[in-house]
Amino acid sequence: MADRLRLARTAADAYALPAGVPRPDTETYRQIVALLRRHLPPAVVSVLAEPVEHPGAGQVDWFTGLAGQPALLRTLTGPARTKAVKLLGDRLEAIRSLAARPAVIRSEALARTLLQATTYPSEDAIFVVDGQPVVTFWGYGEPASDGAAPAELEAPRAPRTQLWLLTLLAVTVLAALAGAAWYFGVLERLFDRTDYAALLAEERRQGETLRRDLLRRERRLAEALRTCALQTSLDGLRSEGTVLSKQLAELREQARNRVAFCAAQAESQRLQAEARELASRLQALRATLARRAATCRDQALAEARAENRRLQAKLKALRKRLKDQRDACNRPPPPPKPAPVKPPPPEPKPAPDTPTPEPKPSPTPAAPAAPAPPAPPPPEAKPGALPPCPGERPPEDAPDVGIVLDASGSMRTPAVLDSASAAAVTAFEACVAVMGPLMCAPFAAAYEMVMQTAHGPTRLQSAQQSVSSVVRSLPADVDVALAVLEDCPRATDYGLFANAQRGRLLQTVNGLTPREGTPL
Repeated sequence: MADRLRLARTAADAYALPAGVPRPDTETYRQIVALLRRHLPPAVVSVLAEPVEHPGAGQVDWFTGLAGQPALLRTLTGPARTKAVKLLGDRLEAIRSLAARPAVIRSEALARTLLQATTYPSEDAIFVVDGQPVVTFWGYGEPASDGAAPAELEAPRAPRTQLWLLTLLAVTVLAALAGAAWYFGVLERLFDRTDYAALLAEERRQGETLRRDLLRRERRLAEALRTCALQTSLDGLRSEGTVLSKQLAELREQARNRVAFCAAQAESQRLQAEARELASRLQALRATLARRAATCRDQALAEARAENRRLQAKLKALRKRLKDQRDACNRPPPPPKPAPVKPPPPEPKPAPDTPTPEPKPSPTPAAPAAPAPPAPPPPEAKPGALPPCPGERPPEDAPDVGIVLDASGSMRTPAVLDSASAAAVTAFEACVAVMGPLMCAPFAAAYEMVMQTAHGPTRLQSAQQSVSSVVRSLPADVDVALAVLEDCPRATDYGLFANAQRGRLLQTVNGLTPREGTPL
């Protein structure tokens, strides 16, 4: 309704309908207007106002497509009224002429409806908008005879003239004064002293006062009519504003519901896409886990078999060694060594001419005891035999263990990486080793992405855990040496750690952090 002007809001029963005539409504108006637009100019179509009923309130709003300030026809005077009356008669006559053409209006009922639409109850039902007449309550009057216009519009009212009023008033006053003077006999007594010029001037003054008062009242009436028209328009606009406000609230509620639905739908789609992505990632992780589990099982089985073979070999060597030791313990002691044989003393020379007495036979000496055999040498270690076990070997035979640990910058890389991440890290480290970090910017972004997104222990942490496991498993008589590669080509020698110093050794290892550069 924003492109239409409301002329008035009236009671639905303000005028009585002729007998047998249906009440004009919006549907009848649209039917008539559709017919008029096909055969008559738009100016003729605008002569009828559109009725919009309010059944609950018993009121009717009258609208027009014209723009301007509406005014009642009866309030107009002079040329404006004459022009409006002429336009009204011409346009209603054009509609009556169309209704009288059977070749165009083939329905008799429609012809009667057109003819009835050219009637109106009184001049109060006619408005003028920007010089164009508009009829409300059309169809509420009796049809006029052919070629005749409504009686009240045959001749326009003569304009009011103040001179005629003054003359009539002056004549009336003079007649009254003359009659009074004649009746009381004063006329004869004062005839010679009457100042007719003064009386006429007074009458003119009073007439001018009356004219000004009449003009003032007419202006007030016009202002009141404009105020009423504005109030009527304001009421219509308020009613339309209320309807539009309700429609706007409904549209806003629908928009909010649609936005909420769209947001929920978008969130649902996003969650579905995320669920699909997570499902694919979970499937890939399960496949990777299955492969790694199979690899770990195979590796653990191979390690267990190797350990079994090593233990079998060690057990075999221990059994052989035990057998050798038992054989050495059950061997009889060697016979004693014979005593060394002393040479006999030289025989004395016989004295000359001295008879030699018969030597007496000396008793045969006992045979000397055989000397004791030397102690058997310790059994020599056979090639391929195991070294002595801890507790069975002297301290000087215990081995020493040397640990060389890399603490360079490359050791901050995660220990477990996929193939793509490992390739990115390898490319960056190779570039840094050859050309330095300033020339490796193309590889730095991928390297930093791997460092930020990868999870799990770093290479140095894995190495520290391995060193701790190895050191704790070493026998007590084994000394451990530690050397750390921190900045190529320099290395730090932390010396040799005995069994009592292994706690300090592990503390030193666990306190290492990756340095810049890579020595390898």
